[in-house]
Amino acid sequence: MKRFFFFTSIFISIFCYSQIDSTRYYYQNGNYNKAIIYGEKVKNDKSLPKQNLGILLNHLALSYSKIGDIKKAEINYLEELEIEKSLFGENHAIIANTYRNLGNLKFSDKEFIKSENYFQKAIDIKKNIDGIEHPEYGKFLLDLAVLYKNNKKYKKAEEVYTYVCELIKKHHG
Repeated sequence: MKRFFFFTSIFISIFCYSQIDSTRYYYQNGNYNKAIIYGEKVKNDKSLPKQNLGILLNHLALSYSKIGDIKKAEINYLEELEIEKSLFGENHAIIANTYRNLGNLKFSDKEFIKSENYFQKAIDIKKNIDGIEHPEYGKFLLDLAVLYKNNKKYKKAEEVYTYVCELIKKHHG
């Protein structure tokens, strides 16, 4: 009987991982609807390790975003964020990337206040991790500059762009 459960758990693990791989494959090849179908099949599997579920939720969020279902994309990003926080704490590069993704999602949906809040959270984390002289910090700032420019906050946008340009010059000559 123990053998049966052992082989059953191996089969379930292989099935779940193949579903995650299928989700990633279809997303990366632009077949977002198929990515969603595969991802949703395995999303609620309780045997899936948390870190794998986080990856799956990210691919689902990206896929939903690509087909224009902003609400489902946001739900998956927020679920991903909660899992990542439970695994890595509040101050981790993965958390910053998820906040950045949420900021871009809200930007695309013209929810600029939410977008700015998410971008700011991502920037604060990158600042704590890498410092204000790191090129990755500059990349995150560019999202905020674009947001300011599109909202006609030209002075703020110019300040951020200028800082990023100086940062690039410092690192790339």
